[in-house]
Amino acid sequence: THRLQNEVKRAQEALPEGVLRGKHVRVGCCHFSDSPYEGGTFQLLITISDGYPLCPPKVKFITRVYHPNISSSGYICLSILKSSASGSEGKWVPGTTLSMLLVAIRNLLTDPNLDDPRCVCLFEKADTPGVFCFKAKKWTEKYAK
Repeated sequence: THRLQNEVKRAQEALPEGVLRGKHVRVGCCHFSDSPYEGGTFQLLITISDGYPLCPPKVKFITRVYHPNISSSGYICLSILKSSASGSEGKWVPGTTLSMLLVAIRNLLTDPNLDDPRCVCLFEKADTPGVFCFKAKKWTEKYAK
């Protein structure tokens, strides 16, 4: 659609700080400082359905990430990626742009949502902050270079 073409063009021209430029729906995301993800570049795959912008795009990490809101298959547990039509408590708003979505994903990486009940099985609750940071750094070094 015309809106999608404009969004992709705008996103490529002026992506938010910390998000790298990419082609079409595959983007390199997120440079961090002072976090376990520092030094890593994380690849995302964004799939836009025919229902966009009324329905959210499907977004998945291609790069493996150790994070409580990201599954081993790259699924991102983020409320704005949920459609209210899916029967869940979705918060997708058709006015949300791709750039806004990338900022939300970047923010989720630095500030995990440990209260999201859909993500309990995705994270070892026994992890202490020190153990979590150690594992996240190791995964970043191994998978996100």
